[in-house]
Amino acid sequence: MAILGIRESTPKDFEFCWKVLLENISSQGQPKRGDQEKKAFAEKWNARSNCIVDVDGEGIGWFACIFDAGRNHFTVEDLYFRIGNRGVPPMVLNIIANDAAKHGRRVYLSLPKSHSAVSVFKSQAFPIESESDSHTTVDVATVLERSNGWGAAGNPDLPWNKV
Repeated sequence: MAILGIRESTPKDFEFCWKVLLENISSQGQPKRGDQEKKAFAEKWNARSNCIVDVDGEGIGWFACIFDAGRNHFTVEDLYFRIGNRGVPPMVLNIIANDAAKHGRRVYLSLPKSHSAVSVFKSQAFPIESESDSHTTVDVATVLERSNGWGAAGNPDLPWNKV
């Protein structure tokens, strides 16, 4: 049985995250990114708390986790997975939402408006927390009500619980 893990990123994970982002951009038919975009991405990536999702120790995706000042809620941004890991993002969101509920926190997911998941969340009537010209932020706390039980036990080793 494969073991899904979520861990805090290290500087060594930057190239992995960049490659996963590029895979996703390419699959959406967007133009390739160059050195200037990589530099901008590095500045954004280094300024946040990022997590790596792995299966049996091999990285398959990543996301940024941004807490509010009181640590009462947090936003998951840039949730990207290697192509071919269909079904894993909802599982990861479920684990995160279960853990947040256990700690009395709310969870939001911020995605570029062009991301295919935005239309799925809207069609499933997830509450939209905010929308801008470029991003949509969804309240994913209701994922628990729609859950099939993934992550119901929570994961006490999630990086933000070690703070």
